[in-house]
Amino acid sequence: MNYLHTLLAASVAFVSVVATAHARLITDQSQPEFVLAPGPLAIDNDPGSEQKLAQTFIAGLDGPLTHLKLPVGCSSGALIIEIRRQDAGMPTGGILGGVTVPAIDLPDSPTDFQLIELDAPIAMSPGDALAFTLRNETGSCGLLRGASGDRYTNGRSFFDARPNLPGWVPFIKDDSRPDEALDLAFATLVTRPGIRSEGRCVIPGREDPATGRPFELPISEFVPACRCFQDAGAREMRCGILHPDFFVIRRIPFPLTLGQP
Repeated sequence: MNYLHTLLAASVAFVSVVATAHARLITDQSQPEFVLAPGPLAIDNDPGSEQKLAQTFIAGLDGPLTHLKLPVGCSSGALIIEIRRQDAGMPTGGILGGVTVPAIDLPDSPTDFQLIELDAPIAMSPGDALAFTLRNETGSCGLLRGASGDRYTNGRSFFDARPNLPGWVPFIKDDSRPDEALDLAFATLVTRPGIRSEGRCVIPGREDPATGRPFELPISEFVPACRCFQDAGAREMRCGILHPDFFVIRRIPFPLTLGQP
């Protein structure tokens, strides 16, 4: 605190900063493990399967739920995602929201997680029993299989496919399928507010010789907030990074011209 007090009490010139509100994504629920063999699970409109997939989960954070991450790819049609309430542990409750993602916006075949934004944020609270469902009514998608076993204990994966009767059936591990995955690979993400700089810490009275414009320090836009001070007596720039969880000051030598005030 002594150093901070000294810094703030010093005779300094404030450097202008452009800062805007932004959002940061935080993972809530997830089962992050998938396998490449024996190949992805189908999500398609093939008359022989018409397979749909679903996963139940229990919210752990206050919403809004804004994104999903899925190891998915589509060769045609569109991936239709719906966020639902659970109904007696099944993914059949009321629809809360979702998104339709054209195949052109996803890789042809799945290789890794894709970040997918929902059409609108969905309010949720810790303990809410929810689910997401996946279908493609006009083409074909594939979702990499989750790792074997019950990797996510707060939910279960389901399928709805022909020649079975219509309706959701849970993936069940039995002797004939010892490596069966009981959960899809997925992540749910909520949005939290934050502040970021726009990369503009402008030094007053200084121009970039190359452009003739005010000199700007190369502060990344991902810095939560930037405050820079010019201490003429110490001949240096002092920059503070402000964040709800920490406060950091870095002293950056600044090449002032000899004799310049």
